[in-house]
Amino acid sequence: MVYGSIQYGFGRPQFGNFNIGTDKGIHLGHINPGFHIFYDVGAVGNSGSPFVARHAAGFGIGGKTFFMELGFPIRSSNFEPIFSTGLRF
Repeated sequence: MVYGSIQYGFGRPQFGNFNIGTDKGIHLGHINPGFHIFYDVGAVGNSGSPFVARHAAGFGIGGKTFFMELGFPIRSSNFEPIFSTGLRF
């Protein structure tokens, strides 16, 4: 397996000031997702078979721990967008 990715992100708008609980409340802070664009390339192959590189580009939003992305294949006869979400830790 071979994989490479490049990502460029910008902006971190803040949404809300969340408090939960009683009078004093529990402060949860802000949600500040940034916008990013990316380009991925990778190849997977079995022993004895040729590696075929696959390319994709897309965009997404995310913060320090959470992201959501939508990627689109490039140079493929089959156009199926890919949605992914996850946690960074």
